[in-house]
Amino acid sequence: MNEVMSKLNTILADSVILDLSLGIAAIGREVEVLMGVTSDEMRGENFASVCVGGNLRVVLEERLRSGYFHGLDVNLWTRRKESRKVSLSGFYLGLISDINGYIILKIKVKEDDSVLKTELVTKKRELDMFIYRAAHDLRGPLATIKGLVNLLKIRKSDLEVDEIVGLIDMHANKLDDRLFKLLYLANDNGSAEEGKGCLDFGTLRDVIIKTLKDNCQLDKALFGYEAPTVSLCDVDEMAITRLVRHIVLYIISLPVATATEDNQLSIDLQVQVIRTNLSIMVRTQGFVTTEAMRKVLEQPSSLYNDLLSHPMLFNYYVAFKEATLLRGSLHVDFKEATEQVIDIVIPIGPQFVH
Repeated sequence: MNEVMSKLNTILADSVILDLSLGIAAIGREVEVLMGVTSDEMRGENFASVCVGGNLRVVLEERLRSGYFHGLDVNLWTRRKESRKVSLSGFYLGLISDINGYIILKIKVKEDDSVLKTELVTKKRELDMFIYRAAHDLRGPLATIKGLVNLLKIRKSDLEVDEIVGLIDMHANKLDDRLFKLLYLANDNGSAEEGKGCLDFGTLRDVIIKTLKDNCQLDKALFGYEAPTVSLCDVDEMAITRLVRHIVLYIISLPVATATEDNQLSIDLQVQVIRTNLSIMVRTQGFVTTEAMRKVLEQPSSLYNDLLSHPMLFNYYVAFKEATLLRGSLHVDFKEATEQVIDIVIPIGPQFVH
């Protein structure tokens, strides 16, 4: 039987072989690539557990009453926590062979060509704009440095050397800072430390408190934290921790209003698990945002372009990118200049066996 399964796995490269209880017996090579797993890793896992939403068992049983079906759309989780829209076609293996007790599911990825083309055009436009903005923005300090070097060359005495060298150093540091932030934001975290797949909310609270102590000298600031007591698995806890940490860094980097009884300084985090999503709501009071800043955050055009225009929002852009990589969302609602609510929603996917 193992030999038969191995041959089927090779022939049916775009298919999944299930037993009658929907347990995975084998997956084809193309499906292995799509999901980022191996057939051995997934053997015994219930196929319904790697599909998003709905009672797949009931649906498949209904569709297979005639022995086969075609064109069932589902969302399939991958190891990278990505949801891929696929179309399933299936039949009982006993219909075409002497082997009973197995179901063959053919998997076809569904992509909307028009949507993909639109996304490509949009990305190209953003990239072109970024290249133009980056060249213009970085050329400023570079041109200043070159001008100062020319001054050194034509100096009549050494009296101005210290002052000119100081200016060169200042603009070189400015250029280095811009390049560092762009490189940090562009990093895909591919070499980042892998976590255990479970988020401990107590550890997350400790990270936030340490971040506040290391970067904030506001003794009167109030910090509130509410979260489940049980750890949450099937998530990238390292990326979520980085996201929350950068949101906190963004908040405490803002100017502080004069603290009064009516305008206290506070950061309040509320973490909830709602069905298949992790919800993180951050309420802040007493940290001042300008009208220009609020407009940028409410309608970001491009992370890279906005970073060049507003380098002080660096930590916010890093958090925004982390949310995007987690297939989640990050939205800021400004109640007033000194009060904002940040809503973060991250989908929770199944944890594959390693």
